[in-house]
Amino acid sequence: MEIDPRARRIRLHDPPSWHPPPGSASVPLTFRHGHAFIPVRLTLASGEEIERELQFDIGSNSAVSLVAGSHVSLPMPEGEAKYGCLVSGKQEHRVGAPLRLTYVDAEFLPQAANAMIRSALMQAIKGSSEH
Repeated sequence: MEIDPRARRIRLHDPPSWHPPPGSASVPLTFRHGHAFIPVRLTLASGEEIERELQFDIGSNSAVSLVAGSHVSLPMPEGEAKYGCLVSGKQEHRVGAPLRLTYVDAEFLPQAANAMIRSALMQAIKGSSEH
């Protein structure tokens, strides 16, 4: 599977005949409870680096979502709260400070280099607020 965020396309290839394009990165996926996760290193605006596993969600409308409070350095940002409606309720979210995200050896700069930080409510999978 090839994900091309610039072209906004997902391409499925025949595995034996496909070769990744130059400059691409293979990202290891781990599946838990039916959800895919990727290992990343977040570099916060302060320069602090945090190793995490983030849920790989190609259907999300934000480039990166982090759960407030899942790490001591990821508090809920100040500023205007916005709310998203979910099947089981609503979820608060705010845009946080710029960050850099690195996985494997590839660097990814989210749109406008900001991260959406969501409240820990309703983000948990089986009681964990890490994802």
